[in-house]
Amino acid sequence: MEAHNPERAAEAFAIASRLDPDDTDLVLYQAQALKDSGKIAAARALIVNMSGAGQSAPAKLLLGDIEENSGNFEQAAAHYARAVEIAPTATSPSWHIDK
Repeated sequence: MEAHNPERAAEAFAIASRLDPDDTDLVLYQAQALKDSGKIAAARALIVNMSGAGQSAPAKLLLGDIEENSGNFEQAAAHYARAVEIAPTATSPSWHIDK
């Protein structure tokens, strides 16, 4: 098995998402893999179009990461702040794949 291949992971999560379209964790995993493979616009679009993204702290955290990595620091800060508003006592989200 090939280790750390975000492009293949994104493909696998896309397939899984089609099988279970209501599982937002799969969408977030796919977006994380897309981000890790350098497909920032695709990752951003996937989250923005995700059902309930505006009320999802994990989605807002990942959008914050994407914007921060893109140099959009004000947008990143707004996403991080919204994540804290949504879930003020949350620690690191379980889905977050941090290096």
